Amino acid sequence: MKRCFWSSKTIAVLITGIFLFSLFAMPAYAQQDIRIFINGEELVTSSSPQIIKGRVLLPFRAIFEALGAEVEWDNQHRQAIGKKGDIKIILPIDKQEAKVNDKTVKLDVPATIINKRTMVPVRFIAESLGEKVEWDQASLTVYIGKIPDFKEITSGDVQAEEKGNTSGNIINYGLAAREGDWIYYGSFEGIKRMKANDPQSSQVIIEGLFMMSYINVINNCIYYTGDGIYKANADGTGITKLSSDNAGNLMVAGDWVYYINQEDGKIYKMKTDGSSKIKLTDEECVGFAVDNGWIYYLVRPDTEDYIEGGFLYKVRVDGTQRQRLNTGDICKEINVADGWIYYINASDDKIYRIGIDGKNKAKFLDIPCMSINISGSTLYYSTGVRNAYVTYQWEKMKIGRINLDKTGNKIIAFMGEEDGDLLYNLNVAGDWIYYMQAFFGVEGGFNISRIKTDGSHKEVI
Repeated sequence: MKRCFWSSKTIAVLITGIFLFSLFAMPAYAQQDIRIFINGEELVTSSSPQIIKGRVLLPFRAIFEALGAEVEWDNQHRQAIGKKGDIKIILPIDKQEAKVNDKTVKLDVPATIINKRTMVPVRFIAESLGEKVEWDQASLTVYIGKIPDFKEITSGDVQAEEKGNTSGNIINYGLAAREGDWIYYGSFEGIKRMKANDPQSSQVIIEGLFMMSYINVINNCIYYTGDGIYKANADGTGITKLSSDNAGNLMVAGDWVYYINQEDGKIYKMKTDGSSKIKLTDEECVGFAVDNGWIYYLVRPDTEDYIEGGFLYKVRVDGTQRQRLNTGDICKEINVADGWIYYINASDDKIYRIGIDGKNKAKFLDIPCMSINISGSTLYYSTGVRNAYVTYQWEKMKIGRINLDKTGNKIIAFMGEEDGDLLYNLNVAGDWIYYMQAFFGVEGGFNISRIKTDGSHKEVI
């Protein structure tokens, strides 16, 4: 068994690491959660937006006038009318069609009367008046007209930002990543890659120290950290140093590289060519995830005592709209999936989740865990309680999985004494789970190992 033995510096590093869709198909959200911005200004109306069959509706006078149109009500024919320039829109109440000038247009949802107010479909009105309309899934916001440059759009024909790895892998040291048919992973020899279904194809493509980590693979390029931030071609050639910053939690999303500068604990971003470096937060951060135009991040508590984890915040990817998500918990290992933030609660080491809007917090799994990672619709976890690692019993070490709908919870691997005293940093790439094992004692050290997601083929790499 190949094992890395610790110097005092390595022990310090390791222990720190251990403790450290649119309006076309929109779900039914609480009405007060929906916000409307027109050319950068929020539209506040006397009646909250309503959602009917996935369409947002507003009072007809409010939306027409906000877009510079004149309005009138035809009581005889029960229809709302809006005029702007040479455009005239007529919307009969409770009829599945409208008129734009002389053209009849079919509507998915008609104008209707709710609580004595005439409500009309926002997207139809805005687009008929020549305005651009986009929907931001993360903040539940409709943007009309001027669209903020920082937005990541999740509307029907525009995909969310492409990322170089999953948030679950990056929060767990970024040991492994997948792009296409290739899996890239860290080893003692450097970064290796192999065909997803052929472990024998594994080969070193970037030689170096084990501490090369936070692997991202996107657009045929590899990004990783060592004594700085590096970029290389997917075959390991053309290595370029993008920054000398001591980076952690490196995440590539779209055209940007996000990371925590370990010197000051702040979150920064820079272009994928190393240019345009920008500081995004002023707090000391201990981890983050990028998802749909937002950064969800953990702020270290302001105390002299060491506390693993932090308070949960979110901020736009341009550094605006910062807010605390008041879970009341010290959170660890955040994963973002399907509108939820999953985390380990430092108070009991069990798994909780909370909506990305900071609401509906609930316990997800009543088992103390060391590490969690979401891949697709499955959450993988390793059992254990970090604060009790000195007296940790190897008989309790397991890897389990549970579906995000809370079905299918099962243990897929039971670890033996040969697997060490601590199992952490779960990464998932393809059909493999990669993880770290710590060995305490005089000849302590650690291994990187992997096992199939069905619990078979466990091996040290």
